[in-house]
Amino acid sequence: MSPVKEPSFFSLETRPENMEPSLQLLGHEIEARTLKFLNGPMEQKLGGGIVRDWNDYLRLFRNAREERAVGEASVSYLSSPTAPDGIASRFPDARIIIVLRSPADRAFSQYLHNMSDGFISQSFSQYLHTGMHSHGNGIGMQNTCLNMGLYAEQVQRYLDRFPPGQVGIWTYEETCSDPARFLVEVMDFLGVDSSFRPDMSRRHNQPHVALFPKAKRFLRRLGLWQVAAKSAPTTIHQMIRKAVHRPAGSLAMSSKDRAMLVDYYSGDICRLEKLIHRDLTAWRTC
Repeated sequence: MSPVKEPSFFSLETRPENMEPSLQLLGHEIEARTLKFLNGPMEQKLGGGIVRDWNDYLRLFRNAREERAVGEASVSYLSSPTAPDGIASRFPDARIIIVLRSPADRAFSQYLHNMSDGFISQSFSQYLHTGMHSHGNGIGMQNTCLNMGLYAEQVQRYLDRFPPGQVGIWTYEETCSDPARFLVEVMDFLGVDSSFRPDMSRRHNQPHVALFPKAKRFLRRLGLWQVAAKSAPTTIHQMIRKAVHRPAGSLAMSSKDRAMLVDYYSGDICRLEKLIHRDLTAWRTC
């Protein structure tokens, strides 16, 4: 797997110049940080990045030898109108793995992660209202929150460009209810050893919502948050994290917001059910 989990090479929308003005500086910083990482030993992992150059993209896989499966995991490729064509032109035999979550829960998860990163501090209701009335110039924090959950057209783009046997589709709920079975199915789909049992004891990318989101964002921009995380002993780091973040589960979606989202996505969910031949009634239930 690519040492940069999400290089976003094929989703042209994620280029800094295609972001809304308020995010372009951050986009350029991410791109510069990714390039610096590429020029180093790449011994550690980098979560997100922006890789623009084809030769730089190939460098992500320079340690690959004769492995049966080589890949990366840019979640932006699902909602991106440009990614399917780009992937198909470079890798027509690619195997595409798609995991779909209830659109309402996906929107709330995106909200929590944006809160965790200090990008926003508004309530979920305000976040949704802003997203519904946002027609910003380029990708932004709010104007993608609803569109990213309209899966039918997004999945259709991949089915239009790849044979059905090269597109594997699962639901997030399936991965949670039986993760061992899900991993076996994915490994079978990729043609690798499905008897392998990975360590599933740790959960990654759990949102930790700050009590003071703007302050956390400021510290992250200066790099001080990352320095503290690396330099402090594990026990001290855990104490600090607990002190400056809200308790897990303290933010929950209201029944009113869920009902609104279920209504908003209902038609698209029905189209998706017919497209992937899957019963998604649970997604249409408040």
